Amino acid sequence: MFDKKTLPVMKIYLTNGALDKLYQKRRQTLNKPGQILIKDDNDWVKASIILNSGNEIKELNTRLRLKGDWPDHYEHPTKLSFRIKVLGESYALGMKRFSIQHPNTRSFQAEPLMLDEMRNWGILAPKYRFIDVRINDYPIGIMALEEHVSKEMLESQRRREGPILVVDEDPIWRQKDLNAQTAAAAGANNPPLNSSNLRIIDLPIKQFGAPSFSIGSTKTTNAIRAISLYRDFIDGKRSAETVFDLEKMARWWVLVNAWYSCHGVAYHNRRFYFNPTTNLLEPIAFDNAPRPHGRGEYVENCDIFVANRLQGDVNFQTHVLDFSQLLLETYQSAAWQSNFKARQAKAQNILLLDGFDTRPLLPKEVVQNLSYFLKALTFTNAETIVSDSTSSSMASYSDAPLYSHLRTFFFPLDSGLSLEIKNLSYDPIEDIRITIDDNQDAPRVVQGPQLLPAYNTDGAQEQHIITMNIDEPFTDTTKITVDYTYRDVAMSMLAVPQHRNHVTGFKSMSGSSLFERSGVSQDSAKKSIRFTGSHEISESLEVDKGWSVVLAEGSSLALIDGATLKIRGPLYIQGTEEDPVTIEVTPSPEYNDAGAWGGILVSQSPRRSRIQHAVLRGAGSATLANRQDYYGITGCLTFYESDVDIVDSTFSDMHCEDALNIVRSNFTISHTTIERPRADGFDSDFSHGELRDSRFLDTGNDAVDISGTRLTLKNIYFRNIGDKSISVGEKSILHASRLNIDFAATGVASKDKSTAHIIDSHFANISGSGLITYIKKREYGSASIDCDNCTFTNTTYKATNQLGSKIRIDGVAQAVTNYQLAHLREAGFVTE
Repeated sequence: MFDKKTLPVMKIYLTNGALDKLYQKRRQTLNKPGQILIKDDNDWVKASIILNSGNEIKELNTRLRLKGDWPDHYEHPTKLSFRIKVLGESYALGMKRFSIQHPNTRSFQAEPLMLDEMRNWGILAPKYRFIDVRINDYPIGIMALEEHVSKEMLESQRRREGPILVVDEDPIWRQKDLNAQTAAAAGANNPPLNSSNLRIIDLPIKQFGAPSFSIGSTKTTNAIRAISLYRDFIDGKRSAETVFDLEKMARWWVLVNAWYSCHGVAYHNRRFYFNPTTNLLEPIAFDNAPRPHGRGEYVENCDIFVANRLQGDVNFQTHVLDFSQLLLETYQSAAWQSNFKARQAKAQNILLLDGFDTRPLLPKEVVQNLSYFLKALTFTNAETIVSDSTSSSMASYSDAPLYSHLRTFFFPLDSGLSLEIKNLSYDPIEDIRITIDDNQDAPRVVQGPQLLPAYNTDGAQEQHIITMNIDEPFTDTTKITVDYTYRDVAMSMLAVPQHRNHVTGFKSMSGSSLFERSGVSQDSAKKSIRFTGSHEISESLEVDKGWSVVLAEGSSLALIDGATLKIRGPLYIQGTEEDPVTIEVTPSPEYNDAGAWGGILVSQSPRRSRIQHAVLRGAGSATLANRQDYYGITGCLTFYESDVDIVDSTFSDMHCEDALNIVRSNFTISHTTIERPRADGFDSDFSHGELRDSRFLDTGNDAVDISGTRLTLKNIYFRNIGDKSISVGEKSILHASRLNIDFAATGVASKDKSTAHIIDSHFANISGSGLITYIKKREYGSASIDCDNCTFTNTTYKATNQLGSKIRIDGVAQAVTNYQLAHLREAGFVTE
């Protein structure tokens, strides 16, 4: 009925010792009060997996453990939930980490159908599908496979790699587990299972796959930016509009309510992606367990997080109302309902193979839920700065044991550390000592206060929080232990590193002194800022959302010392052939440790930009330590989710990683020259566009580099290209005609499940390969190139075709190449 592409077969092989360890953990959990699974680092066991995906059979070395919090994940004797890590360089269906679980844990077919909806509307969501599982060749049956959050998940959904955040729920589950043991020992439900003095504000923010701490590196810079942004929001220091992508948050929230999946907005299920370019958090749909049929007319909307913190924002309100209407029209359409029924029937038929005769979800239910949602919708006039709680308070159970007596956060400062200790108990904490160990010198002991007052519930936080500044540098190995005395018993706990006081790096243009200058004017009615004459900007400025920026003919703008102009509306450069617009850009390599390229960023513009007769000049060979600067950008001119047309323009001596970078946008570029860029000339990520009648000259690296992009090239001249004239990667599609490539390391490279179609083109003086295919990111797969009516003159290799990929020249398949060192170096696998 189904082939293995529809229903992959996963065979898991475990030793007897590994099976015993897993089942012992299961028995211990099911036999204790509360039956809450508490995970530890030593729970992992080795497992071998043979995965038949229909396209190939893979043998994988993995580690796995039990997963889940409640018994629905491990009470079934064979359908146990596992978290699985793939070791080495292999991938399982494009994933390094994933889970398998009983289909019932996420409401059978409802979860994958809802996740499809999230992705269709631009909301991040993990892959989710059904597979046939066997353990040591014993048939387990149909299980649900769920992707773990990762950079692979981001890239597959057209996002650049960035931190993924969640509040650390482990202290809450350990408190719940302790509550259950206490109640059982007392023979009563005292304290209740969910009682805790911990609040969201008391839980640390953690990053999935957190990198090693290295000041100035891209990953560390983005981690600091992300955690400090979310921490400041949780602590009530930042408004929602400065923290979240409100349009995506609105869509996520409306969909959650339409599908009635309040479980997905619980504090411990909220995951957020920090977009390093927009400097905003985006929601990730996760663990929704939707029940569209379960909502009644008078049920309140999900959830207090949105009700307290987002509903007061006017922009959020507009996005909610606009999207609700759009979604309602979509869900009422015959096309959507027909497609939905077909997708559901396919999922239900798979589940029937294992005897799961599930209740069908009805389109009318989500339509009805949308009307209930709008009826229950009540907007406030202002944001309420209140942290939502994790559970009921322990206030009535002052004698109940606490898993954590203290909340201990420490914050790296420019020099030294700030340690913050909060008393969560109803007794004073005495004799506090702090031990700092960086694994280099002998541990240092710092004497804390003799007494920390008891926890109270009257909101007077300062009565049970102390802050200590410590003159100790923070390194990746810094460990801080807090020793203390509680009820005459000596105890200790580790402090958790956090970040706060988020720095955007931008000042508002509306409050700057620019408008005091002659030649800078603003039109409030049209929401437009206009530059005439010559101007210099030495600090990074941000234009209010929706406002356009116009550079009039003959004007010039110098962005010095890494200054970046961030525009959240369209950019209009109105040069003429006689009077072009000139833009000068210089970097600041030391800015906030990571450095700043300087330049212009057009981000999430609601209207299309147009650039004509612009001359952009950079600082030539000047460089930063990273390919991405502090602001998360790679280009001297960047368009992010902002459509643009560029004509008759020149980019010279651009020092950025990309002279021009276009991300998640539609574009046209014509009659444009990019010359002498230090690194790449034009980089397009997850976009769609056309580039014609243009030139790339003397590039340091690639001339054209595309990822996840559909690009049409027509009549393009390349000369003296330092690396690849055209690099086609990450499932990109290239259609090119009349290419003229003269002197380059590589002509056209297609990699990672990309396809390149080239006609009527000439390749000359290529030191490497005219055409080359390979796999660089194993989660993608093989690539292809078709080159018809192509000529090759003085090329070292006409075609270098890696095993599994395809190159055809005039319809003739080229032989597979045994990659030698020169080929590996050309493909970027060897850089020395």
